[in-house]
Amino acid sequence: MVHDFLNTGLTYDYFTESTKRKSPHTEKKDQQAIFTANFKNPDFFLYDLEYAQSRNSSDVETSGRFDMLGLKRTGEKWALILVELKSTASACGGPSGIADHRDDHIRYLRHSVMNTRIEDAYEIVKINNLLFDAKFENIVIDPAQSDYLFILAGGAAAWYDANKTTLGIDASRIKRIADTGKKEALLLP
Repeated sequence: MVHDFLNTGLTYDYFTESTKRKSPHTEKKDQQAIFTANFKNPDFFLYDLEYAQSRNSSDVETSGRFDMLGLKRTGEKWALILVELKSTASACGGPSGIADHRDDHIRYLRHSVMNTRIEDAYEIVKINNLLFDAKFENIVIDPAQSDYLFILAGGAAAWYDANKTTLGIDASRIKRIADTGKKEALLLP
């Protein structure tokens, strides 16, 4: 890719192609707004954006790619949450759409690699507490409560409404954001 990027003779322009899309970077902008709005949320701690687990071999059942990873307070304990954000209707169907991500999330949650993700979360909480004066103390993560969450913004919510009966996703796993410009609307449950 570096060779392609520096080769000015190619017809693909990495700088301008993304701006030709109808809504360039909509999801990235929404993701940043959600992450920032929840920075001080005492009940939902987002700690990783664009998480991608490396694969050690082609035999690895689960590759693990999530828009965000977070911890959600569930009473006395916390749950690790795999978060997927959709900001446009066109991002909801087909490959890498809501149904594919739902299936990937379920498979990943059942995989033993979740133990490693939980260990990672404990380490990140420790670092966060050092940097930000013990924001989260004595966190206990309950692996049995780990779950996934879809955040739907923009046209994604309307697409979901039209297709929700075929998707079979419990409403508790859906967070709608009507206006990404309003900080209070971005707070996660």
